[in-house]
Amino acid sequence: TVRKKDRLQDWAQISGPIEINNKVVGVLSLHYRSAHHFDYDEQKMLEILCRQAAVSIHTLKLYKKLSYAYQNSKFVNEELRLTKSRLEESNKNLLELDRLKSMFIANISHELKTPITSIKVLADSLLAQEDAPVELYREFLVDITDEIERENKIINDLLSLVKLDKTAGDMNISQ
Repeated sequence: TVRKKDRLQDWAQISGPIEINNKVVGVLSLHYRSAHHFDYDEQKMLEILCRQAAVSIHTLKLYKKLSYAYQNSKFVNEELRLTKSRLEESNKNLLELDRLKSMFIANISHELKTPITSIKVLADSLLAQEDAPVELYREFLVDITDEIERENKIINDLLSLVKLDKTAGDMNISQ
């Protein structure tokens, strides 16, 4: 009974829990402005409405989680795309460096073989001539010495490059 403007008024109410996973998340109430006895069908209707409200609330919560997960996956996908792009660029650079390294090794091999080949040809020529004049021996030995110096210069240049490469690696230079 409720008092309304100095007079009493009868009313009726029935309530039911809205449950999700055995946890009450809300209450649904039905009110009548007059005295009323809720029968079995009305009580069942309230139970059905409470279950439907629970399903709707649960669906909304799942939708929010799914929406958040989708937005997060878009962010992750963009990060993956950028990472893939950076990796592809790095791979392209590494392939170019590998190509340049192969060319460098081929050139160095040739440069190292040339003086050795010259030395061998000069030495074989001297060995093939039993009665070669002393001047020829001196000329060939001067040429052999020049080729040895050339080889030594190439090796020293290579060692300097290795030292520079090691120093650059220790310095950890970044762009």
